[in-house]
Amino acid sequence: MIWFHHDTAWEEGLTAAQGWAKEHGHLLAPLDATYQGARVGMWLKSARAAARKAAEIEQRHAEGLPVPSSAGTLSEDRREQLEDIDPLVGRARGARRTLIPRRPKENAATGALSSGRTEGAPSVDVRES
Repeated sequence: MIWFHHDTAWEEGLTAAQGWAKEHGHLLAPLDATYQGARVGMWLKSARAAARKAAEIEQRHAEGLPVPSSAGTLSEDRREQLEDIDPLVGRARGARRTLIPRRPKENAATGALSSGRTEGAPSVDVRES
């Protein structure tokens, strides 16, 4: 059996990030955030940086500019896995992001307030301006 530490670490980090997102309703984890002992905040910081680097290299390549080493970047498959749970991945660096909390909605029949969220949906909207 061949075991690759980076593959195992990625799968463990992704699983922890998915669990944290499901529990909190978003993936805006602080750096010191943990989920079942996994350091999900630091993992996300590293994964987002690697995704940004890969996107910047792709942009330079498309513009015909010299391309630096791709060491420390995420593969397309891993970026897609991360984008599935993280709305901040894949956005242009320096783009202004506004997090808008969702307001509770009133049920017309009962007058009760609800979050308006579906299971696993983030509790904030991310909008670029």
